[in-house]
Amino acid sequence: MFSPTFKHCCLDHCEFEDIAIIGKLKNLEILSFLWSNIAQLPSELGQLTKLRLLDLSDCYNLKVIAPRVISSLIRLEELYMSNCSVEWENEGSNGESSNPSLNELMHLPYLSALEIDIENENVLTRRLALQKAGKKTSRILKLKFNSTSIRSENLQGVKDVEYLYLDKLQGVKNVVFELDTEGFTQLKHLHVQNNPEFLCIVDSMERVSCDAFPLLESLTLHYLINLEKICRDELRAKSFHELNIIKIAMIDCENMEEIFAIGGENDANNNQVHDKIEFAQLTSLSLRSLPQLTCFCKVITTQENLITRSSSQLFSEKVLLPNLEALELYEINVEKIWHNQLPILSSYAFEA
Repeated sequence: MFSPTFKHCCLDHCEFEDIAIIGKLKNLEILSFLWSNIAQLPSELGQLTKLRLLDLSDCYNLKVIAPRVISSLIRLEELYMSNCSVEWENEGSNGESSNPSLNELMHLPYLSALEIDIENENVLTRRLALQKAGKKTSRILKLKFNSTSIRSENLQGVKDVEYLYLDKLQGVKNVVFELDTEGFTQLKHLHVQNNPEFLCIVDSMERVSCDAFPLLESLTLHYLINLEKICRDELRAKSFHELNIIKIAMIDCENMEEIFAIGGENDANNNQVHDKIEFAQLTSLSLRSLPQLTCFCKVITTQENLITRSSSQLFSEKVLLPNLEALELYEINVEKIWHNQLPILSSYAFEA
């Protein structure tokens, strides 16, 4: 059925009763069972010691992985297991089990991409981290949680990744400092979604001892229904220094009043007025069902200075969007949003 010289084997959308025979393909480097009906990974698959990629995504019937199969795949670089029903063994449990623990990942020195679902926080090891096999290898970690609460110390290992995807992470209100006290110095892409407890991404009012996300290139926030701000208070100079993509899906956020706020206590005391704010890299903007939105970009001032400023000074005179290609507004009071701060789109200027 199979040639022992196979290096790539794609068995997506297939039905199997027994896949033990695949363990004889000792030269396999890539193996995919995407959307297949397999119910277990037998011990024979531990013989695939040359395997670099294993994709079990959307194998909804997969419940059992023989112990030590994963840890035997010593050359594994990428492991994808989203939407599987595997019940990971609790860390520190004793006795024989039909399933592995996440500790087996610690035996994979080349692992650089991991995508798993976590039903119970007790399966998490505080040593969970990804290796970096080479300078050109990205470290990707995708975690989907179904636990009611996760202790932040159990996720400290995420700080060394370059791409971090967190879905349904509960029990965390502030990404920086709760998950990484050093500010995610290596992270380049952050995707967070479906967390009702997130209040902000960075809370500088608590600690400002480090630059937050100094290498971050893209930030994606989806359905964080109680998110108040991306950043609280002022950031250090190199925070978000490389950021060029922000994707925010916060449809039906009834209490959102502004998209960006500029300035703070120091700016207000110095009577600084921002005459223009430029988003040079922004190419697409979609705002939907935000009934309380009153401005696009607001200058924060103290109550004392509010008295001395005219209403036209409370907001930036112009918002520059020189590279905007697509603008979508749905159920938005446009007159409120750009009062005295109509955007400059491409080569056209719209005065207030």
